[in-house]
Amino acid sequence: MFPNAKSMSRDESVVELPSIAVVLVNWNSGKLLQRCLGSLQRQSLLPGCIYIVDNNSQDDSLDCLQQYPDLPLTLLRQSNNLGFAGANNRAIELAHDFELIALLNVDAEAAPDWLYTTAVAAKNLPEYGSFASCMLMTERPLRYDGAGDIYHVTGIAWRRFYRRRFLDEENSSDNVFAPCAGAAVYRRSALLEVGLFDEDFFCYFEDVDLGFRLQLAGYPCRYVSNAMVNHIGGGLVKQAAVPIYYGHRNLVLTYWKDMPLLLAVVLLPLHLLMNLVCVLVYCAKGHGSAIFRAKYDAIKMLPQTFAKRGQVSRRAGYLTLLSRMQWLPRWRGLT
Repeated sequence: MFPNAKSMSRDESVVELPSIAVVLVNWNSGKLLQRCLGSLQRQSLLPGCIYIVDNNSQDDSLDCLQQYPDLPLTLLRQSNNLGFAGANNRAIELAHDFELIALLNVDAEAAPDWLYTTAVAAKNLPEYGSFASCMLMTERPLRYDGAGDIYHVTGIAWRRFYRRRFLDEENSSDNVFAPCAGAAVYRRSALLEVGLFDEDFFCYFEDVDLGFRLQLAGYPCRYVSNAMVNHIGGGLVKQAAVPIYYGHRNLVLTYWKDMPLLLAVVLLPLHLLMNLVCVLVYCAKGHGSAIFRAKYDAIKMLPQTFAKRGQVSRRAGYLTLLSRMQWLPRWRGLT
């Protein structure tokens, strides 16, 4: 099910690992939630709590919870759909007793040592604020679904190695711009310092915005190559217009919220060109309505986005920040 690359055996000498809670956001996930919980039940390091935030599901996906009496489950039912950002925030706010917060999409299945491997990395790298997982495609297990997120200087982002063939010798741990929140671990103290997910984003690109703020505050992100999950990808989103709208609206908001002002002005021609190219490409693909709505609503939200700039900590220098961004003009889709 998972590649045997650099499999990490449990070191019994590591006795004091950071405490960790897992957050799952459920919304009409059907059998996917059961599959995800099964993988958490098999973890070599069991989490102290598994928060299941249900965004007012209308299906029977929660019926499976009774099958896991030994798991430390806490169900947080919401009366309406808070989106990915708001739902995760509700659980993070409650997780007072935990040093690490692990986010896992319900359409993902974690390898048995996913939590242990990442917890060891967090213990050994206390200066890091977040940790990205090795995400593999469920339907094509030897293809990457992502290996951390890349942020381009124009404001677009994508999952590193997306659809590339998995190779043992190339799957090494290194620094990335941000984790994909579909399988990520955050240091809770760092989240509280920079602020949680921006709930105005609702879904898509909220993890890039959070990763950007962590970078600005001086918290780098580490890709943990042995922390593996299989990910279906788009398992809960059936309409292409949803990721197009939220992704392309929120990338504009992230750029104007987080990019240092001098860099935002200098890079503005590239940012505008990237947006124009995206509009033309999606119009050609028949998604003109979604992309135009995304850009129109982004412009309407700019005043409140500018107002948030003062809340963003900016300890990282320009050169440090630019060195962590992508300059080459190549990408393979939004994160």
